[in-house]
Amino acid sequence: ALGWANKPWDYELMDFPMRVEGDMPSFLDGTFWRHSCGREIGHWFQGLPLLNSFQVSGGKQALYSAKFTHNAEYCGLRPHNYHGVGCKTTSYVASVGFHMLPDHDKTLIELSDSPCINSVNSSTLAAPKMKWEKDEVGCDGYSTEAAPTHLQHDPVADVIIGLKQLTKKPHRKPAGYEFYQISESQPQSRIKLGVVPPYPKFKDHNLYVHSFGLTQHYVILGESPWLNGMLDQHCLNILDPFMCYNWFGDQGYPNVFRVISRKTWTVVSTIETDPWCYFHTANAFEMYNKATKETTVVLDMVAFPDGNCAKQLKGLVAHKLIEGNTEALQAQMTDHLMRWELPTTGGVSHVHRIPSPAYLGPKGVEMPVFNFDFRTRPYTYTYAAQLHTKKSAQWDQIVKYDWKRNESRQWHEEYTYIMEPMFVAAHSGSTKPEHEDDGVILSSALQSTTNTSFVLVLNATTMGEIGRYWLPSGVWVPFGFHGIWKPTKN
Repeated sequence: ALGWANKPWDYELMDFPMRVEGDMPSFLDGTFWRHSCGREIGHWFQGLPLLNSFQVSGGKQALYSAKFTHNAEYCGLRPHNYHGVGCKTTSYVASVGFHMLPDHDKTLIELSDSPCINSVNSSTLAAPKMKWEKDEVGCDGYSTEAAPTHLQHDPVADVIIGLKQLTKKPHRKPAGYEFYQISESQPQSRIKLGVVPPYPKFKDHNLYVHSFGLTQHYVILGESPWLNGMLDQHCLNILDPFMCYNWFGDQGYPNVFRVISRKTWTVVSTIETDPWCYFHTANAFEMYNKATKETTVVLDMVAFPDGNCAKQLKGLVAHKLIEGNTEALQAQMTDHLMRWELPTTGGVSHVHRIPSPAYLGPKGVEMPVFNFDFRTRPYTYTYAAQLHTKKSAQWDQIVKYDWKRNESRQWHEEYTYIMEPMFVAAHSGSTKPEHEDDGVILSSALQSTTNTSFVLVLNATTMGEIGRYWLPSGVWVPFGFHGIWKPTKN
């Protein structure tokens, strides 16, 4: 329950020493940033984001800093929230995903399920006041658009690509999806790349799209029969829009993948599958068949086969989580890490039918990550947070999955709850296969027996524990979503 509790409005720590336990590797030199929901307002997705910084020097010293990237004034700065109701009800929305801008030193960019982008100074953790101004692609607040929380960084082209949903005024009819590139000079602005129209079967439904896949030549847009309550016109006056995130995959609607060329931003392949819903993709890459001279796109993701993602989202209510109600998390026990193999031919005129994924990995997982040096490239290992048993109160296990051997390794400790794992490479920038799992896994963890948080450090090859960076007894980091690692030397 402590991991869901609120921090004071003025909570702030800067350069707080952490106790080092274990013989840490010297290449662990950089900063580990994590978002957590410092103050929940009704729902885990509704809260002010607390940015946590763990600065490590050569593995031997660590400093902890934490600060709300928005303060109490944030409420007054916003003209309205997703569904047009007043600030005193459900106007706070946590920024849950963020990336480093190409300057690699000064600027973090953070996003929520909104169309606007916020920048954060990576040294002071200070953020400017949110601006609700129109940018190059029409960012005009919450009334007409929403953006998935996950940007994708292409390490080959060294660009950051995002996706937002478009709607038509005044009734929020679906208008398609717009892909954009982050502007290096003005992080709150975006460069339009292309627009994909709504899929015909979903032309009357605003769908919840949380992430997408990226390869060197394609993006993969996944559309599930799952309503986005923040965009649905019928939910405008409902105080709890998360109750509108309804699953309709049981009404004959499919899941749809559309493979889109990054050169022309047109659909090159359309695939319908049995209905799934998902939050997070992992890696994606291309395979070329010399015999057929055709390219297949491989997409790895975590998905639910039965609409339980909607049940999970609706159940992430703050007071229930604080009281120990884990119904929402138990819905996750039905999901799978999975791999899809998708064609890149047929365009929009021919619909491929692929009922199920090519491979199924571990169940009960979320927050998939990998060695990001292998993004858009063939790879072998995916790491994820996992529920140890159906009785787990929160993720309490980290799993490493080997796609080639179909094997898993886990780390688990009773009464210790972890968040999204983060891979830190021993050979930063290397794409040699022998270096892929040569590194460590970091995760912010909460030991419930002592009410104390620490950063867990695992050997990414063996999944054995190397050590921990401890906060003082009784100091804890709230549960949250995503993070980023930046080495001191790029």
